[in-house]
Amino acid sequence: MIVDDTDVGRDLIGGVLQREGYQLAFADNGQQALSVATRVRPDVILLDVMMPGLDGFEVCRVLRRDPVLGKVPIVMITALDDRASRLRGFEVGADDFVTKPFDRRELKMRVRTIVRLNRFRELLEEHGRLERLIQVSPYGVGVVRGDGVIEIANSVLAQILGAPDSRELIGSSIHDFWPLRGAHPDDSWLSWVLESDDPVRTEAELNRLDGTRVPVELAAARVEWDDDYRAQIVISDISERKRVEEQLLRGVFFDRLTGLPNRTLFLDRVEQALLRSSGEGEAVGILFFDIDHFRSINESLGHSMGDQLLVAVGRRLSQFLGTHTTLARISGDEFAILRANPGSSHELMQLAERLLRQLDLPFRLGDEELRLSISCGVVIGKGEDYRAEEMLRDADTALYMAKSQGRAKSVVFDNSMRERAVGFMRLANDLRAALQRDELYLAYQPIFALEDRRVVALEALLRWRHPQHGAMSPAEYIAVAEETGLIHTLGHWILKSAIAAMKIWLDDGLIPREVKLHVNISARQLTREDFVGTIEEALRSVGLPAELLQLELTESAIMDNPEASARVFGELNAMGIGLSIDDFGTGYSSFSYLSRMPLESLKIDRSFTMRLGSDERELEIVKTIVQLGQNLGLATIAEGVETERQARLLRSVGCDAAQGFLYARPLPDDEVRQLFRERQSKSARS
Repeated sequence: MIVDDTDVGRDLIGGVLQREGYQLAFADNGQQALSVATRVRPDVILLDVMMPGLDGFEVCRVLRRDPVLGKVPIVMITALDDRASRLRGFEVGADDFVTKPFDRRELKMRVRTIVRLNRFRELLEEHGRLERLIQVSPYGVGVVRGDGVIEIANSVLAQILGAPDSRELIGSSIHDFWPLRGAHPDDSWLSWVLESDDPVRTEAELNRLDGTRVPVELAAARVEWDDDYRAQIVISDISERKRVEEQLLRGVFFDRLTGLPNRTLFLDRVEQALLRSSGEGEAVGILFFDIDHFRSINESLGHSMGDQLLVAVGRRLSQFLGTHTTLARISGDEFAILRANPGSSHELMQLAERLLRQLDLPFRLGDEELRLSISCGVVIGKGEDYRAEEMLRDADTALYMAKSQGRAKSVVFDNSMRERAVGFMRLANDLRAALQRDELYLAYQPIFALEDRRVVALEALLRWRHPQHGAMSPAEYIAVAEETGLIHTLGHWILKSAIAAMKIWLDDGLIPREVKLHVNISARQLTREDFVGTIEEALRSVGLPAELLQLELTESAIMDNPEASARVFGELNAMGIGLSIDDFGTGYSSFSYLSRMPLESLKIDRSFTMRLGSDERELEIVKTIVQLGQNLGLATIAEGVETERQARLLRSVGCDAAQGFLYARPLPDDEVRQLFRERQSKSARS
């Protein structure tokens, strides 16, 4: 039975469950819910919390007092996600919660599970059918006495625990498999279950008979058993889910190609070394190097050969350096080495020379024999002088100097290397002037639904037509804007301009009203107290509906300050603004934070899509990200799609939408208009 005071809510939930074969009954208020429940005696009740008159809490309380309906499972559907609301729900008798907006797959699985468990409960009251019921369950099910002895077990439970047959488990102690203690130090977890009126749900690692361990999701509840109680346990093996989570987490800290630590992990280790050096008075050294003329290798021999070379370089240097030195792949052909207590810059330079000699030895790749040279930047410092990012930045500056001096050499950073800083400031000044001289403009890259190639969104992208340098890549000046704080002014200009353009297109009837506007937001913009107000004013000034705007932020922008991000996201979500994680998979995301944030979509970074079709591992990673998005109720959008094969593979794993040169390059205003006019004309002809 579905209880919801809105037609939309009833239709949405009903549509999901009707396709699963359930017979449905409906009520649109609390009083009607009590009447319908009495008449139809449902197997499960999905109960909206916020209703006029009798709210969901009161309806649940009344039902639990009814001698007939008191045992019907109740799942509360609510937008309230605070602990107090959940506790109140459980106090009045709710069995479970589903938070709006809900994931359809999760809702189906929760209803299916709770219906099954309710049927288990009903059949457990009929002792004669208990054994057969447990044996046909798709989960590992057992019944345990208060002293831990297993009295009943099914074949699935035997399989999970490594027993050849369920009879092998009868008479053994459950404590042999799960020797954890409960909430009270003097009580076992089993005592906790038997003393609790509520089911106990948890994740745990159980000991198998062969000595291995298996991760499981476990639910245990007290059941009446003649004049005594037993604990009924329901266990599911979650090894595959854990494997996927670990694979995704490994991708956060280790380079997928070489298996070496990536930039994120390297910076963390540098930071730890600097902290130790502050207390011990010892220095920390970094060697930052890349392969000379690596682009030529890629262009002449192909990217596949270039990748093989990077793997070979990582393997050779790892063997040379040993296990006590951190070697990381930072990006592309850039590598870095961390040395704790190197003694002096002279010793680091000697190490750099030994690296040069190692890489001068030939690499045999297929029919090719390659000899390499590297350019290396060296920096040495202590914790009181440096942070990890600053140290890597100075090493990068020294690397730039090594390249400018002819490559195949090492340069130690010193404070005289200021040309780079001068160029940085010159670019910052030019960027400030660009806003006044109308050198900046926006281009809009369409995002297409993979299923039917409808345009579902437009992403606003900043472009700069420099008077001396011509069209400049955003990579050249966005970092400058971030460093100087210009990102706030630029971000405000981008928002206002994009929102105004979107409203004009809508008013002109050029674009469908379901098309959304995506705008990128930086981490620094999130720190502004007036950030939400600025967006609200930009929308209000032109009258663009908030639900048409979706803001994109990178994982690092979110995780720089997850608590502040969650607060800002909550305010934006309350306004109706959508939120998306950009370049997903290239940074670090806490799954617990992701699940709590009001996100709408994940954008799969182009680094994952570019090798689709040539590397099976990339497809598995993309599939994992899509599945993660589906489990969290989020749409997935692939970036950088350039071939039909990539598009087909993305469709095959369930990706929702894509953008890239296969569909359209970023378009100026007039070409956006032309795109939608052509689509309108084509639609009219058909």
